[in-house]
Amino acid sequence: MPAFTVICQFKRWSPIVALVAAGSVLLPLLGPARAEPPASDKPFPMIEAGMHTAIIKRIGVDRAGRYAVTASGDKTARLWDLQTGRQLAVLRVPVGPGNEGMLYAAALSPDGALVALGGFTGPAGRPKAIYLLDRASGRLLQRLPGLPNVVNHLAFSADGRRLAAALGTGGGVRVFERGGGGRWQLLVADSFDRQSYSVAFAADGRLLATTMGDPSSQAPGELRLYAPPSGPRLALLARRSPSGGKDPFSARFSPDGRRIAVGFADTTAVDIVDGTTLAPIASADRQGLLSNGALGNVAWSADGRRLFAAGRYFAADGSPPLVLWSAFGGPPTPVALGLTDTVTDLQPLADGRLVFAAGDPAWGVLGPDLRPRLFLGPPVLDHRGYEGHFDAFRLAPDGRWLEFRAVARSASGRTSRLARFDLAERRLLFPAAAAPGGLAPRRSGLPIDGWQNTIRPTLAGQPLPLKPFEMSRSLAVDADGGRFALGSSWAVQLFDRSGQSLWRTSVPDEALLVNLSADGRYVLAALGDGSIRWYRSSDGTLALSLFVHPDGRWLLWTPEGFYDGSPASATAKAGASLLGYHLNQGRDREATFVEADQLQQNFFRPDLIARRLAGDEGPITAAVARVGDVRQLLRAADLPPQIRLIGTPQRLASGEVEITYELIDRGGGIGAVETRLNGAVIEGRANPPVAGINRRRLLLPKGKVLAQLRVNGRSGVASLPVTFEIEGAPALEPPTLHVLAVGVTAYRDTTLRQGVKFAAADAEALVATLRRPGLLAGARLGTVIPLTDADASRDRIRQELQAMAAVVKPGDRFVLYLAGHGTAVDGQYYFLTPELDNGGEAAVRSQALSGDELRGLLAQIQAGGTLLLFDTCSSGTYGSSAQLDLKNAVRRFELLDGRLMLAAAGDRQMALESPFGQRGIFTTVVIDGLLGKADASRDRVVKATELLTYVLETVPEVTQRQFQVRQDPYGSFQGGGTFPLTRVGGGAP
Repeated sequence: MPAFTVICQFKRWSPIVALVAAGSVLLPLLGPARAEPPASDKPFPMIEAGMHTAIIKRIGVDRAGRYAVTASGDKTARLWDLQTGRQLAVLRVPVGPGNEGMLYAAALSPDGALVALGGFTGPAGRPKAIYLLDRASGRLLQRLPGLPNVVNHLAFSADGRRLAAALGTGGGVRVFERGGGGRWQLLVADSFDRQSYSVAFAADGRLLATTMGDPSSQAPGELRLYAPPSGPRLALLARRSPSGGKDPFSARFSPDGRRIAVGFADTTAVDIVDGTTLAPIASADRQGLLSNGALGNVAWSADGRRLFAAGRYFAADGSPPLVLWSAFGGPPTPVALGLTDTVTDLQPLADGRLVFAAGDPAWGVLGPDLRPRLFLGPPVLDHRGYEGHFDAFRLAPDGRWLEFRAVARSASGRTSRLARFDLAERRLLFPAAAAPGGLAPRRSGLPIDGWQNTIRPTLAGQPLPLKPFEMSRSLAVDADGGRFALGSSWAVQLFDRSGQSLWRTSVPDEALLVNLSADGRYVLAALGDGSIRWYRSSDGTLALSLFVHPDGRWLLWTPEGFYDGSPASATAKAGASLLGYHLNQGRDREATFVEADQLQQNFFRPDLIARRLAGDEGPITAAVARVGDVRQLLRAADLPPQIRLIGTPQRLASGEVEITYELIDRGGGIGAVETRLNGAVIEGRANPPVAGINRRRLLLPKGKVLAQLRVNGRSGVASLPVTFEIEGAPALEPPTLHVLAVGVTAYRDTTLRQGVKFAAADAEALVATLRRPGLLAGARLGTVIPLTDADASRDRIRQELQAMAAVVKPGDRFVLYLAGHGTAVDGQYYFLTPELDNGGEAAVRSQALSGDELRGLLAQIQAGGTLLLFDTCSSGTYGSSAQLDLKNAVRRFELLDGRLMLAAAGDRQMALESPFGQRGIFTTVVIDGLLGKADASRDRVVKATELLTYVLETVPEVTQRQFQVRQDPYGSFQGGGTFPLTRVGGGAP
């Protein structure tokens, strides 16, 4: 790993930063060029949080100050709008295992048209490359291969015709020139045996480079000044070792080219030297600065009147400031940046603004007055070993929950609160106090020293086997002292008590915290990218990963690709938006990215997450056999199709709206097109989808409607959706409320009659409530059908839903109520109808009403507002072995359907007699809410979302108070749920 990579990954309290900065970590020199291996064809899972999840190494800007491009150790580059901070694009170059694909360098051409990226851009031990991409489209235009080491820095000349690169040890400096047809080629090179981290052009074309000191000979580094590159070789005008330190890290010309500022990786000195001879002029005043760290990055203001420096220098409060000298020879002025980690780059803009980047990861913009204009902080929780973090990383003895300190960082500082993730219920909680009985990482029991932030951990005085310059970060010893886990910069390792390594597993970021599960099955690690990972103690293979976003979204996923995540809310996207898969398309093309959401049909499987945690691998093995492993699916399958909206939707004389769109087959085939209105899946009128131009007609409710189209591929990978707003036609008459209420108590199978005493009565009670005169708000009562017991067969439910589709209009409202038994088979929800025979899962599949069939029937009912009420409990005998299976299946149904939903999702115990009479608790609370108790806004109208909130809050309170058993319903606010349901005070009996 190149030295600068290590510098920035090591945090400010690392005791060996100075050693590493001096160039002690060197890549081996590469031998003769060999044929390049093809880019890896396997998918790489990546957290996608809308911002970098690892250190930002460099930031580049265009001359006009419109755009910025950031390069990161998370293997992405990102393009930003410098006025608003909006992310414009994620740039993805080919990546591979280990370090391959980490980006250390980024530059924008002066006109902002071209992005140059470099770093560890090739397999280990093989030549590296520079990637040139079109800023507007993100297309990879050209790859400049054959570089003998990593690319640490890139800079364009003022006219944009030349590009200079600073390389790792033995690479020296390369200069490329744009020739005819816009193609770039190597113009000239200068090789030397030192690391170089900085190149810069003067306005007249002179080139300046730095070299680090030689740690073996203690020879200091140099500045190297070249004449404007013209070939066949770089003409050296001057070379000198500046006096401020041994490791000149960056050097920048003043705007007039007469002076050069030099920052060092080993001291806080900033030298000023002559721009022509490199002769020393002065050293910047350091009076009042603390004696720590280094000010490695320097920059001049656009007018040359101010000099800036920053880096690994930290103020008294522990934050890295910007240091400003406002006049030549003036005193230093620290300026707070709101950061916690190394400042990695500074870029001045012509209008006086200053752009900075940091290892938090974060970047921002200061105005000419040095006041913050923009700040984009890290989208990851900080798991670094602050005081108390080790002991807060606690596991329940039975593995049911995990606790940790949720530390978020922003421009206003650091916030910390206790977080508990309930793995059984899959809920993120922020409790006031730690749960009793939690097991913190044990750090005693074996004579282990030097395990925290050193490169020399020992057991009984003997060194533990780490790689050169690998830093130990965290430790956990099992209860009997027989084994211990060590987390480091690059790996998690499990050792036996003698120090023998049982296994070593590479990690995508530093293993800042580790712990061992009480049952001995897992080693858990909290990583620098914000994720928490479960590694099997038996062999170190990854079993499960958790990512919690600072905004409360979360995602759990397995290496096979099965996932579970937080549902979407009014203020946040679903947790599935946090994960995707990077797919290389060869070495000469930009990579593509498949979001987890594109795999939801087959891979959103909360039930399988539960099975893995319970140690039941059978269902996962069976699911992989049916739908495949995502690592094989995305590697073997062609790319998913694309969908593109053409023109604007057209309103027809029939009242329908016609949408025209193009389907693009990228090799994976064209499957069904899914249409959603306000989140709910609906059927429109369309011909069978084909590649090319397609049309679809929709009837819309009044007002603004959020529409979404996506197309499925044959392999089960869907396109990204296209989302747009359409204005629905004004309603000519008041909406009508239609209701289908199904309740089954008298099952043919007598074992199913246990636990559902009131299902039929509950359905009748709901219908009777909604039939009360004057109760409905702004609507009239339409078709109301109760189906109970023998009348509620699967065929009859199907018939009535099909009939509803014929009478429900786009402006109407529809309520579907199901009460009785539900179960889950292969992650799918099934409503058990009364004719079911006890034949286990086979009977469920053939006789019960499946979630897939129910969703298809609902898609034909194009109501403006739909509410689904599922008061179904698990019998535990028809494929659903636990309450959680049913709740998981309901959640999956809701995600794929997208309608507003309330579900009791309880087990048999939840059907105890209600204290309110001969009704189930869930339905009793629903009816109370409709009669007015859910009117949170006090406007005397109960809206659908208010009903959901009331039921979700009240049912747990009632069940806990009455039965000392908490029932937590499931609610989803998808599907546009602001429509009114009932009027408070209306419908009095």
